[in-house]
Parts: sequence; C-alpha cells; structure tokens
Amino acid sequence: MIIVALLVASGTYAILPSLTRAAPTPMSKSGFTSPIKIGVLMPLSGALAGPGKGMTDAVRLAAMEINQTGGIGGQPVQLFIEDVQTDPQLALRAVQTLYSVNGVQVIIGPATTQQVLTITNYLDSNHILLVTPSATAGALTGVSPFVFRTSASDNLQTQAISAIINAKGYQRVAIVTRNDAFGQGLAKSLQSQLGNKIAVTLLTQSGQSDYSAEMQQVKAAKPDVIFYEEFVNDGIIIFKDALNLGLETIPAVGSRENRDPSFFKDPLAAKYMALTNFTGPTAVSQQGSYAYVNFANSFKKAFGTDPGLYTSQSYDAAMIAMLAIARAGVYDGTKIAAQMVAVSLHYVGPSGYLAMNTQGDITQVAFSLYRVVKTGTGYDFTTVGSYDPTTGITLT
Repeated sequence: MIIVALLVASGTYAILPSLTRAAPTPMSKSGFTSPIKIGVLMPLSGALAGPGKGMTDAVRLAAMEINQTGGIGGQPVQLFIEDVQTDPQLALRAVQTLYSVNGVQVIIGPATTQQVLTITNYLDSNHILLVTPSATAGALTGVSPFVFRTSASDNLQTQAISAIINAKGYQRVAIVTRNDAFGQGLAKSLQSQLGNKIAVTLLTQSGQSDYSAEMQQVKAAKPDVIFYEEFVNDGIIIFKDALNLGLETIPAVGSRENRDPSFFKDPLAAKYMALTNFTGPTAVSQQGSYAYVNFANSFKKAFGTDPGLYTSQSYDAAMIAMLAIARAGVYDGTKIAAQMVAVSLHYVGPSGYLAMNTQGDITQVAFSLYRVVKTGTGYDFTTVGSYDPTTGITLT
C-alpha cells in the first residue's frame, strides 16, 4: 500500500510484484498543476447513515494515505463530501454542483443503484468518472463508459441466493424487497432463476413506520422460505412485524446487504433473524489477507472503529480511481476512465482482486454464506458454506 502511494506521489504508476501479473507501463511525467479533486457522494443521514459513515471514512483513509506521501504528481487529493442519503435527486444536484462549481471530474459513490441511474446522463454529458462501492443492480452493467463499481453485480449474487434456496429444497418462495431499481432488478433476476417457485413478490416503499399489511400478504401466501432485501431501518421494522405475526417459524434468506451488524441494534429484529436461521451470500471475506489486515488496522487507528459494510469496497474505489488519475497523467474524466480497466487488472486491495471489464463490472468473485446466530453476548454472523459460479454451492 505504502509503496503504491509513494509511486503515485512521484508521478509514476506501479504495483507490488506479488500483487500483479504484469506491471503496466510507467508514466514518466504528470500534467497536474492543482489539487486533485474527488467528489464523495454518500448517505451520511437517512436509511443508510450507519454504513454510510464508514464508507465515507474509508475514502478519507485512502486520500490520507496518498497525501501523506506527497499526493498525486506532487498535488494533494482534495475531497468534496456530500450527504446525498439514498435520494436520487439529491445525488443529481450534488453532481451538478461538484462539476459546475468545483470542477470535480471523479466521484466515489453514491450508494444506491437508483441514484447512479439518475445521474448517468449527466456523467456521460460531462465526461465524469464515477466509481460506486455498493450499487450492485444488474441494470448498471454497461450503462455508461464512465461508471465502474467495486462490488459484484447482483446477477452473480442472485445465482448464489437461488443456489441456497434450491439446495435447501424450498418450493414456495416469498420475495420482500424495496421498490426501487435495485429491488426490482433483484426480484426480476430471482424470478427468472426460480420460476414457479415464487409464491409472492412484494415491493416495499422505504420509510414506512409499519409493514404489517405487507407481511400479512406474505403470511397468506404460505411460503416455506422468505427472501429479504431491505435497508437497515426498514428491515428492522419489517422483521419486528414478521415476528409479531408469527413468521419466525419460516426460514429466511437475505442478500449481502443484510450482513450488517446494524440490524442487531434492535433486539426483536435480531431475535427474528436468529430464529429464522437468516442466511445469505457475501463476497468471500478478505479479512485474513495481508491487504485487509493492514486496511483494518489503519482504519481503526484513524477512526476508532472496525471497518463495516462496504468500507473496504469504498477504500478500493477511491484507491483505484486515484491510481487511474496517476496513470492518466492529467485530470480529465475521459482519459482517467480509459485507465480504469488497466489499473484494476493489477490491483489487489482489502476487498480482494478487483479486475474489471469494459462494462464496469468486476469479473472475479466468489461468495461465502453467512448465517445469523445467537451468542452468549448477543448476535453475530457465522460462515456456513460457500458458492462459486464454477463449482456450485457447499453448505456445512
């Protein structure tokens, strides 16, 4: 990490030999004459405020590390952080301001698919590079030559979810997911893979204080498994309503977004997840890797907490973008975007090997399978298996 930062600071690009297959061509000079501006669009309030803070701090950490070694081409990285919650219009207004007022041509975030879709036309028109760490819907694949992501597409995630459901022999599946581009895409993908096993699909509106009517519909469908994908605040209410309706006897499956300890802040929601053996996929953990351990230690030293949901992906999004800036040698969105694939092919970060294709998706991904369990002191996640697109599912 530090060697990479030193090379970036000196205006060249390279990577540790142990982390690369073939080093890219070094860049001898840079055309940077002013601070390197990077916009950060994150949910610092609202439904995703919990993980949003950690994601923002991860971007701060990446910029801090680069700046501590001299910046990029001798220029410091300057972050412009905007709280856009999960609101597409807030994201659009923020991008417009960052570009027209601040001259920003590189952005990390936003968190949700609908936000990215809403701002894509503006990105294209003004040649602004965007790297999102957490917008994963299949609808984003190839949506723009300026949009990249450091989390796997949900087209891959739904394969893992379907594999869990099929391996357990469930025949009647209820889908409960939020009514936005992400949730709609997830439901559509699951429907295409599970076919007539889908008993009912409910698209929920975020921000409600009560979901008992929706969960009554789930109960009436008599499923033998319920699949969930919800924001933390909405999910807590939904799980409590499900518990009140006696749905804790029906097993539950979730997405990688549900592997968030923020759900445990409500004891009833946590109890529901444990009683239903709440199980889901998450990208294979890199927590034992050299890159992750260094990242986690640096993160805790800087911010006093352990990394959380999408923090490592946010760090990697910022670092890959900054390496692409260094490799381009000029602060120009088009030229920086053109370097993203080449940089990613030689990058291994705390969230793993992030080789990207020209459609903006990472191509090397496998999943571990988590389950919520009750412990002596509360609730936690345990690993219960794995899924790989080439070898299939293993459940312990």
